[in-house]
Amino acid sequence: LVARLLTRDAGTVAAARQRFTEAFDATGLAGEAMIRTASALDAARGAADPDLAERLALHASRLRAAADQIPAMTAAGATMLDRRLAEQAAPDLPAARRLLTESLTALRTVVQTAATDLSQRSEAAQDEARARLSPARSTLSTLDETLASLLAAVEAAVLPASVRALGALEQSEALLILGSAGVQAVRIDDVFTPAAPGAPTPDVGRRVETLVTNAVALMAGRPSPMVVVTHASPRRILQGDGLFDALRSRSTLRGADWIEWPILLSPEEPAATAAARADGRPVVFVVIGVDASGAQGAQRVERTAAVVSSLLDRGEPVLLNLAPSTLPGLGEADPLAEVLGPLGLRADTGRPVLRAFRRGEDRLVAWEHSLLQPSGSPEGDASPLSAAIAGVPLLLPWPSVIERADGADRTARAKPILRLDPQDAWREGEWLGYWVTEAASRPLLTRKPEPGGTRDAALGEGAVAWSVQRDSGARAVVVGSHLWLFDQAADRPAVVDGRIVQTSPGNAELFLGAVDWLAGEDRAILPAAAAASTPIVQPIEPERLRLLRWLVMAGLPIGVLALGVCVRVLRG
Repeated sequence: LVARLLTRDAGTVAAARQRFTEAFDATGLAGEAMIRTASALDAARGAADPDLAERLALHASRLRAAADQIPAMTAAGATMLDRRLAEQAAPDLPAARRLLTESLTALRTVVQTAATDLSQRSEAAQDEARARLSPARSTLSTLDETLASLLAAVEAAVLPASVRALGALEQSEALLILGSAGVQAVRIDDVFTPAAPGAPTPDVGRRVETLVTNAVALMAGRPSPMVVVTHASPRRILQGDGLFDALRSRSTLRGADWIEWPILLSPEEPAATAAARADGRPVVFVVIGVDASGAQGAQRVERTAAVVSSLLDRGEPVLLNLAPSTLPGLGEADPLAEVLGPLGLRADTGRPVLRAFRRGEDRLVAWEHSLLQPSGSPEGDASPLSAAIAGVPLLLPWPSVIERADGADRTARAKPILRLDPQDAWREGEWLGYWVTEAASRPLLTRKPEPGGTRDAALGEGAVAWSVQRDSGARAVVVGSHLWLFDQAADRPAVVDGRIVQTSPGNAELFLGAVDWLAGEDRAILPAAAAASTPIVQPIEPERLRLLRWLVMAGLPIGVLALGVCVRVLRG
């Protein structure tokens, strides 16, 4: 079966392998150019002042050190492209692309740092030093463009379905669903999953039925989406940190590709998005909210808001995830919340929702909210995404309430996806001290947040996630939490019966449904397997079953006999 699968995709696999081979070769040529540039920087040191000469030596050393790593990287890449994957003669294209992406990103950082620093320092340098640095600066600029082009081509490459399926098989056991339109993989661990604490035992038969049906429905030949993680962090967060492994692995199995757009490092939209659109692939922008209390937080929020506003004006599909903001507490508007105006919404990011509860004699305050059932509006006008998460536990850390704006634009149809439980929950105005305290130390605080402050407010309707569609066809999803995407919330395990299970699978289901809906693939939004596999009739506990058996076997005959005695006594 695997041999037939590879034979069918032989042309696509060969083309992808050739593309990655050329990328490795081009990276090697870039390394040679970096070494030549380092030599040019050393030659320019003689005409530079001591401070500039020291900087030139530093950049030359960094360029050589980075270039020296390239031969080992290209050799490892050649091994990946020549290896046997899952006992078959298939290149490990996912590993090769991951290696290329991480390496090109690191090389480009070194080149960009040197180019930016030399551009600033050469303006104040002497004429002779400036003249000697001019060729090196030009080479660095060309190198940066070359590496950016290579990175975009690698990120835009579509991996053959057969190789993705084989990768899933190599990592763990999986069910392969093969069809003329593609391949889908269902992990065995997704089938045999113990119930989370307090949840009913899943019906394995119905779970398999739903998983396989969903996989078949997804093989309709639809173009694979590209997910663009957009953020204002001063560093790249997608490669190496493992912040989104849970969502990324799930969406990759469904054919999605992920790229990163760090708007502070690369103000221009990645070139890979244009290539994806040219191939007819939908591009979905996932925007990560910004903590305004951090270093240069206000500037980063403004930059993110400008990018989101531009995307919405162009009608791009956007999944916007809002973070709590300190700006409203200072009497200023949250720029990222202000961009929701054209969508007919307003977000109260200055007062995240907390919830109080008691454990014994202790009063605790929760900043994370676990939701099991989505809620529509009082009129029942719920979002189509609600079906994807019905009955599946979902975790939202530090959520903010999102409401319909006064005089909302009628061309934007907003529908709620999630509502919080109003019991013992409120919007907290003085939350920053609780936020900066470590999570493990918050239960130990003697003075915890409580409702009733001058800046506090009631929960209200409590909607925290919305889907919006405009008359123009543009779509957006807004979630009043940004940490729900990260593994700390989306991939939180618990031990049940000696096995590790996920306590918040709804996070992944909501993300997958949102990407499909934003990509215009409404038919791909299917009920979550975890919800569909919940038994309609729960199994009877052994003690209750034993009691019922005695009632049937002995209780009914004795009852009939007693009834007969009563009738005989009454009638004489």
